[in-house]
Amino acid sequence: MLLSSCILIASVLCAAASSRRQMANDFSHAEQNTTKLDNSKKASRQCEKRPDPGLCRAYQPTWYHDRKHKACKMFIYGGCGGNANQFPSEHKCQQACLPKERQQPICSPKPTQGRCNISQHSWYFESSMATCTRYSSGLCPSGANKFQSCQKCLKTCTNLKAKETCRILMEY
Repeated sequence: MLLSSCILIASVLCAAASSRRQMANDFSHAEQNTTKLDNSKKASRQCEKRPDPGLCRAYQPTWYHDRKHKACKMFIYGGCGGNANQFPSEHKCQQACLPKERQQPICSPKPTQGRCNISQHSWYFESSMATCTRYSSGLCPSGANKFQSCQKCLKTCTNLKAKETCRILMEY
C-alpha cells in the first residue's frame, strides 16, 4: 500500500513538473513575441513621469524627459528613490523617449567658440554644473549649445525656474 502511494505521488509530481515545463515554454514563447511591445510601453510610461529628485539629498545632475515640451532636460537627483524617468545623459534620454525625433543632443555638447565683434552676450548650458553660463564678450558660440538668453537656455535644458535663477546668475 505504501509503495503504491509513493508511486502515485511520484507520478502526480512528474506530471505536474511536465505541465509546468510546458507552461514555462509557452510563457517563454509568448514573452519573446511581446518583448518589443512591452519595452516600448515601458519606455513610454517611463518617459511620461515627472522628474522626481527622490528622498536623499545628494547633488546628481540627471536627465529626464519633459513630456510637455517633448525634450530631454536636466534636473538634480537626490541619489535614492525617485522614479524611472532619469537618465545618465541627454543622449540616453533621447534614445529612450524620443527615438524617432531629435537625436542630436542640444544641451550636453561642449560649446565651441570663436572670436567675433558682436557685443551681445550669448549663453550655453554647462552640464557639469547643471546651469547656464554666459560667453565672454567678444566670443561667439557655434553648435547647438547656444542660446540668446539665460532664460531660453534654462527653459530648454532644465526644470529650474528660469526667471528667478537667471536673476541670480546675472549678478555673478
